[in-house]
Amino acid sequence: MGATGMNQQVTSELQALRRTVLTLAPKAEAAQANALLTLGFRKLAQGDFSKDYLEFSFWPQLALLLPEKEQPKLKAAFAKLEQPQ
Repeated sequence: MGATGMNQQVTSELQALRRTVLTLAPKAEAAQANALLTLGFRKLAQGDFSKDYLEFSFWPQLALLLPEKEQPKLKAAFAKLEQPQ
C-alpha cells in the first residue's frame, strides 16, 4: 500500500492493524479479511473512510471474520480513522 494522502505514522498504524486482523482471522478467511482491509485503506487514502462506511459496510463484513471478544477493541481502532463526510 502506498502512503498517498497519508503520513508515515498513519501508514504504520494501518499496517499494525492489518497484522492484528490477519492474525485473529481464521486462516481460511485471511484472503477475504485482507481484501476488506485493502478496500478500507484505499477509502482512507481517498478521504472517504466515513462513519457511515465504517458502520454499514466495512465493519459488518470484517466483524464476521473476527473473534467476538476482540471486536470492540478493533472497532474502536478503526473508528479513530473515521473521516468527516
